[in-house]
Amino acid sequence: MKKFLLGILALSILCTACKKDKDEEASLDKSQIVGKWKVTNVTSAITVMGNPEQAAGLNSMFGEEFYKKDDVFNFQANDTLKIEIGYGDYETYNYRVQGVHVIVVDPEESKDLFKLAGNISGSTLTFTMGKEELKFVFQTNAEGFGLDSTALNLLLSVLDGKVELTLSKQ
Repeated sequence: MKKFLLGILALSILCTACKKDKDEEASLDKSQIVGKWKVTNVTSAITVMGNPEQAAGLNSMFGEEFYKKDDVFNFQANDTLKIEIGYGDYETYNYRVQGVHVIVVDPEESKDLFKLAGNISGSTLTFTMGKEELKFVFQTNAEGFGLDSTALNLLLSVLDGKVELTLSKQ
């Protein structure tokens, strides 16, 4: 019986040692996202204390103000991101790719603004802001949202959900 259990233990160690690291498999390459991507869908499902009604303002902000259907994300090879917001207008940012994340940076202040987890499948790019990425946004932009440290810590302790953007290659 001992030999059988030792055999199973050795086999399980061998199998887990051979698995690839998730982060390594999922990493984005900057060359994958360079180009124009049109937003085809925005879904915001943020909750506060598990309640979506408590987060209605946040869902509106992420789902209607920050990201809109038909916006075009133009990722340029020189680390510039131009988001075309309609009528010939656009906003300019810098960006960097870090593992599975695209970090959007304010070019004037060199301040990180958003952290988007990216996934590419064919000509579809999906950006997700889960709990980790949403916390990042609020921590790096607390002052802009009018949050002092107490309000920020309270929000971060009850915040959950996600924002998802689907973009198609243009």
